[in-house]
Amino acid sequence: MSDVNTPEVKSQEEIAREAKHVEIKAAFNNKVDVSDVSFSFRTVKDEVTKEESKRPTITLPIPSPSVEGIIHILQNGEDNPKALELLLEAVGDVVRAQARDIVNDNEGVTAESFPYANLAWDFIANMPKAERRGGGIPKEQWEAMVVHYVEVMPAITGKTKESCELAGKLIATKFASIKNSKPYLRKVKELVGIFTVSAPKAGEFTDCIEFLNKKADRFLSMSDEDLLKSL
Repeated sequence: MSDVNTPEVKSQEEIAREAKHVEIKAAFNNKVDVSDVSFSFRTVKDEVTKEESKRPTITLPIPSPSVEGIIHILQNGEDNPKALELLLEAVGDVVRAQARDIVNDNEGVTAESFPYANLAWDFIANMPKAERRGGGIPKEQWEAMVVHYVEVMPAITGKTKESCELAGKLIATKFASIKNSKPYLRKVKELVGIFTVSAPKAGEFTDCIEFLNKKADRFLSMSDEDLLKSL
């Protein structure tokens, strides 16, 4: 009879991965945390042969500053000002991305009406991750999603190319122009859902799709009074 408390045997791959994490942490004086990050690639078409190919996804153990590492950077700013400068730049990028999303969502926003409280670090930290990451999704990825959407959705939905191009524009602007129109939001969100399950390359745009769904849900959950305040 087997012992139900027998520990699970790790695979050679898991053992090798853990060993690599330890090796990397040691190389950085244990001032980093190491996490596995997968890098996926878009499908590309050869202009000569017209054949499509896609580079396989690669997963790498990536080191980033741990809490101890960040404290070390802050405490040694005078000795290594470039490290402190880079840390502050990374923090600033997060705040600027949040500001950019607010500006994109509010066409009439001004320096006087801008919701500066929404740039507070705690506020950003408590946002849904998909929304928080929206500003960090490369412009090229959004553009590629729109191109693929317009290419495949006429055949998938039976809609005209012009109709799909219009939906593509709404996707490209991350619903900014229809945030106060719940019927339009519901319809475009429905179309994004169809794209998600039917488009051949939808898996390449998971970040964009997740961001769009979260954003649509946020707009749809707003009361009419909240929508009026955002005008």
